[in-house]
Amino acid sequence: MRAEQDAQRKATAEREARDAEAQAARLEAEREALRAADEKRLRERLKEIEREGQAQPRNAKPVEYVRPSSSAAASEDRECCKICKKGCACGDSCISCDETCYLGVGCACDP
Repeated sequence: MRAEQDAQRKATAEREARDAEAQAARLEAEREALRAADEKRLRERLKEIEREGQAQPRNAKPVEYVRPSSSAAASEDRECCKICKKGCACGDSCISCDETCYLGVGCACDP
């Protein structure tokens, strides 16, 4: 009787060890799948960021910004769609005066 109990305990312990190994293997496979998914997601985001950075033509030459000496002179020549009080006119919108304008003259005006 004791031998049977020992055999059952041994079989149970072996089964539990196999189950634990199988569970560890499943968890490692899940971790690897998550790592691969994260890497894929990060690569896709990097490509997206690179595409956004390429939205501006690589051969575009910056337009040198020259602030008009008189706001009256600027508004007499054209109608303004936007008055740039905190930045500088660039095309049809305002940008920081520290940035480079690639658009040139538009309907935005400096005050």
